[in-house]
Amino acid sequence: MSKSNKKKTTASEKKPGSRKFLVYTSLGVIVLICIIVGFLLINNDNKSPIRNDRFSSDTPNLEFNKEGELKFISSSGILITQIDVELAVNDEEWAMGLMFRRELAENQGMLFIYPYEDYRSFWMKNTILSLDMLFINSDYEIVTIHKNTVPFTTDTYPPSEPIMYAVEVNAGFVENFNIKLGDKISFESK
Repeated sequence: MSKSNKKKTTASEKKPGSRKFLVYTSLGVIVLICIIVGFLLINNDNKSPIRNDRFSSDTPNLEFNKEGELKFISSSGILITQIDVELAVNDEEWAMGLMFRRELAENQGMLFIYPYEDYRSFWMKNTILSLDMLFINSDYEIVTIHKNTVPFTTDTYPPSEPIMYAVEVNAGFVENFNIKLGDKISFESK
């Protein structure tokens, strides 16, 4: 008997399709990762606070129109800060809010005045700026605060109880001035 010249074979050589399977699986995983990353980037971009490109140059840039002054007063009665406000007092103005505004100074905001207390939710559709929303009852007390709202979202921001007033200011305002639940507002129209 003579020795056989058998060559040792590796596992991949025993299964001729396994190398191709490994290559195709790797490519599939890479493509899947690219799709997920792309989706996350697109979704993140839609929630970005700076999305001025959603509107063309034809979109009106509504200018701030001072219609009154609003004071934030601590629960102990001390003046916290004062801002100029634009008023929203009817259906059209309530629906428009601060939509399409490209800028709002730190000492500016919008005061929504309603004829009676009720649950009123807000959203950020067509709103370029991230805002802080403060919901106020008929006793002028801040009952709900939503900080750093997401521009362009149709998610709703509801109050915790019925409100008669709401104030919208730039995101970060509440933190900057340490405004809290239980603080109050007072206002005068011009």
